[in-house]
Amino acid sequence: MSLNISSFIKKILPSFNKSDLESDLEISLESIATIQETYANLEEIIKVAKFKAKANKDLVKEFYKELDKTEYKVKLSPTNNIATDTLILFKNVKINGDYLLKEISDAINDVVVSDALTAYKANLLRAVAHYYFMTRFALDLANFFYVTESEEAGLELSKDYKLNKKQKEFITKNMWIYARMLAIYGNEHYAFKSRLEKINEITIPKDQVDEVINFYNSDKVDIFNNLPAGFIGSPIYSIRLIFAQWEADRYKSLKDKKKLLELRYLHLKLMKEQNKSDINIEKEIEYLQKRITDIDYKLSKIEESINE
Repeated sequence: MSLNISSFIKKILPSFNKSDLESDLEISLESIATIQETYANLEEIIKVAKFKAKANKDLVKEFYKELDKTEYKVKLSPTNNIATDTLILFKNVKINGDYLLKEISDAINDVVVSDALTAYKANLLRAVAHYYFMTRFALDLANFFYVTESEEAGLELSKDYKLNKKQKEFITKNMWIYARMLAIYGNEHYAFKSRLEKINEITIPKDQVDEVINFYNSDKVDIFNNLPAGFIGSPIYSIRLIFAQWEADRYKSLKDKKKLLELRYLHLKLMKEQNKSDINIEKEIEYLQKRITDIDYKLSKIEESINE
């Protein structure tokens, strides 16, 4: 079986700076506050009225189906309230992320040379990309939920208010990966730390990755045994020359998403409670969604150029 960690080591740059990794992980950890605020609002909506849109119900069903395939030690809601459970899981994602940041700071040299990474260090580095993916996905998922419920309410919504095809596909095609990641990084800290500590400090030369990894049980070299080979989750390991621009775009996008999701919450609440819309909120949502869509396009172009 080809483990995800193998393709990760093969794909990354020959060397990169530890400070870039720390900076990227710090942005992800900071964005968890926005995720918590967003899902606390969504929890309020779901408690009053459950999702009506089929696309949303299907995503929730898939989320729990994937979670249930993994052994995790977290007590989740008995009613499968995805907002409540996201709050529970991301509390652990933050604790485990703080631990990973400290481990990276302590265990990784200032310049990382990928030709001879150990399995343990490779798992630490890959986690930075996973945190980027999880935090981005969580906010985009909430946006998807809001847009789809608004459409289900039967309102005439403009093209700029909605998500484009690519943004919808990002959610529908990757929900299973997101759920599997949350089962690991959202696990209770003692269970996550124990799993990470099982990983060996064996050196994995870049030109002999498969040969070396095949000598060991999967749980000694990869904290995941269920991620697709080739999936990395972030372009950070391949874009050194444009890292600063990518990071700046990411910051802009996070600020806009925070404001957008607050407005989406207010708009859906208004529709559900009073069965009417507000043209001013709609216009502000359209403006922010268009800005986010433009940044998403830029980021996706960077990612596509890497995977070619």
